[in-house]
Formats: sequence, structure tokens, C-alpha cells
Amino acid sequence: MHRRQFLTKSGTTVLAITGLPLLLRRDKAAPAIYRGEKTDAAKVKWTYEVTLIIDSINRFTAATDEAKKITLKVTQPPATGSSAADPVKTGEYSYLMSEVLLLESSPKQADMKAKFVAKTSGNLALPAELPKELNCRIRPYLDVVLRDTKGKDYVTLNYQSSGADYDDDDYDYDCFLTTACVYHKGLRDDCHELQTIRFLREHYMRGTPEGDRLLTEYETTGPAILRSIYHAENRNEILDHLYNNLVVPSVTNIEEGNYEEAMNYYAGYVEAMKKNYL
Repeated sequence: MHRRQFLTKSGTTVLAITGLPLLLRRDKAAPAIYRGEKTDAAKVKWTYEVTLIIDSINRFTAATDEAKKITLKVTQPPATGSSAADPVKTGEYSYLMSEVLLLESSPKQADMKAKFVAKTSGNLALPAELPKELNCRIRPYLDVVLRDTKGKDYVTLNYQSSGADYDDDDYDYDCFLTTACVYHKGLRDDCHELQTIRFLREHYMRGTPEGDRLLTEYETTGPAILRSIYHAENRNEILDHLYNNLVVPSVTNIEEGNYEEAMNYYAGYVEAMKKNYL
């Protein structure tokens, strides 16, 4: 079944989605951190860390030069067999966004280029495979892919956190339904709602082409949606809405044996959240 059919499959889904609260973002100027590792041809492991302001991607033309600043930090551990006194090698580089091209809107995905400004600290040079000007693909709250001098994907950096005044480690992003129930409503991990939804996942969806496709997609989009929600001023309002209009109706459908309706309802809701929150 094509994903666009989910929104028209059930009238109740459409009615519920029309009430999905708008997301009021806070800390728009807070820097987001992306981090990843790559072992080069010489078997040396590099750690890459990119810091940028996501709102500058979303509103590139209106962003100030200050908001368009990007920092790239590279790190290398001491070589194998080195003494404990050998320092970790680091290098830090400053860039300025020069181009953002939106590729997809649900979830957002963009090609981004940035001009080199200066090497700000450290004694480690960038690997020869990376160009002086940054060329990358970004999916806010998901990942940044740095491209090499030939324009090919070189290393993927996964979203870590934002510079907000709360700790991302307080939340479990593995399943947004689990988070909505357990963290917001104070329910146990073995509560009836979660046990029922897990039944649908394991006994109806998993092992089928459409079910496996949806579950694979949720592994990526679910955590990203949750990060976006938890970074919002009105996250309590959104989580209340999701519990009452996504979790409870899904459980009711499953209890009544309407497994296909439950899957379609759930998938349609997620599609709407991708458009509204990513």
C-alpha cells in the first residue's frame, strides 16, 4: 500500500490529524551537534563533530551570518603502541553556510555547502579526502553526511543533542509511543497500551513487506520526531494529544481485531507528524 493512501484510508485519521498541535520551537539559536567516526585506508580512526544551528537550514535566506556559522572538529586517538602521555590530536575549523537546497520536506532533507573561514585551533589537518569547502547533506535531528572531494558520501554524523538547557539523555527515543506513554503519562513499560501495540508490531506487522517497511522507517523517523517534540515549548500539549488521539485509538482498534485499520491509522498519523514536526 502506498503511504499516501494512509491519510485517505480512514476518516477518523483525518479528523484526528486536523487537531495535531503546531510545534512551537524553543531555543532556535541553540547549536545542534552531530558526531560520527570513520576509519581511513591507513586503519586510523577519525572522529568528526559538526556543530550548527538547525533553524539556519530551515530559514536560510533570513538567517544572519552569525547563525550560519558551522564548526567542524576532527579528532584522532594516539597511534597503537603509543605511550599514555601521547596526546589526542585535534583540529577545529570554522565555516559559513553559503548554499542550502531543500531536497525533501517530509522529513526535511537538504544539500548544504559552506565556505571555509579559518582553522581555529588544534594540530590536526583534515584528511585529503575532504574538500576545503564543506559539501554535505543534512536531515535535521537525524544526521549530516559529509561528502568527499568527488562529491560522494564520505562519513555520516548522527545527531547527538542541542545546546538547550535540558539533557537529551533524560529521554528514550527508541519508540515514540513508548515515550508518550511511559515518560509523559507515567505509565510502566509493561502497561496495557504498550503491550497491545507491541502485539500489533510483532504478530501482524513484522514479517510482512509493508509492515517491515514501516517498522524500518520508524526506526529513523520515530526518534527524530520525538527529538523535535521534546525541543518544543508546547511538548506537553503535543504529547497529551498523541496519547489521546494516537495511542488510545490504536489500542482500541487492536483490541477489536481491526489490525489493518490500526496500522493504517498509525502510519497516517506518523506521516502527518513528519510533515509538521520534521
